[in-house]
Amino acid sequence: MKNYFFVLSFILIGCGKPQSRDPKKIIKAKNATIDSLQKEYNDCRGQAQIMADVMEAERKEELRKK
Repeated sequence: MKNYFFVLSFILIGCGKPQSRDPKKIIKAKNATIDSLQKEYNDCRGQAQIMADVMEAERKEELRKK
């Protein structure tokens, strides 16, 4: 998914018409890409925490059974 955002930002910034290379538009596109990546990162972090909690609970239950 990260690659999608990098490709999208490359297309927005690199392949635009010369008159569309307004610095304000470039900065806006970069900021949008950064925001999307931060949201994805936070989502992945949350999912990893949930997985770790579930695995920890399973481990504790297995130890109790022994």
